[in-house]
Amino acid sequence: MRVGLVLIAFAGLAAAADKPALVRELSNLNGYPSDRNEAAFAGPKRIETAEELAEHVGDKVWKARFEQNVDFATESLILFEWYGSKFDQLTASEGKDDTGPVVRFKYEKRKIAVRSDGKGFVRVFAVPKQTRLQVDAKD
Repeated sequence: MRVGLVLIAFAGLAAAADKPALVRELSNLNGYPSDRNEAAFAGPKRIETAEELAEHVGDKVWKARFEQNVDFATESLILFEWYGSKFDQLTASEGKDDTGPVVRFKYEKRKIAVRSDGKGFVRVFAVPKQTRLQVDAKD
């Protein structure tokens, strides 16, 4: 009996581990330059096609790096840019509601200790095209 329960539990864990994540951060894009120099956190830019990517990312080398990380046939890029402190936090979590899958982003602004602490930040995520987004920003 115990062996059967252990096998069922293990099978459930294996199935959960095989399930692809709804949201993934493209961390190999660290270093993408941001020209943001204002203190406001703007919501994300959802980029659905390579053409839209070209509008937002003019540099060909960076555009190629972005394109290597996303399949525009099935995914969208979610681009966050803001000016703030190195202590600002942006987190992503997955969930479901009555309409289907949802990715929740939470931004928490931290105080800039000195003016020189502030700089532009960029974080990029990939999500399936039909995924709804929710953004909770606390300035």
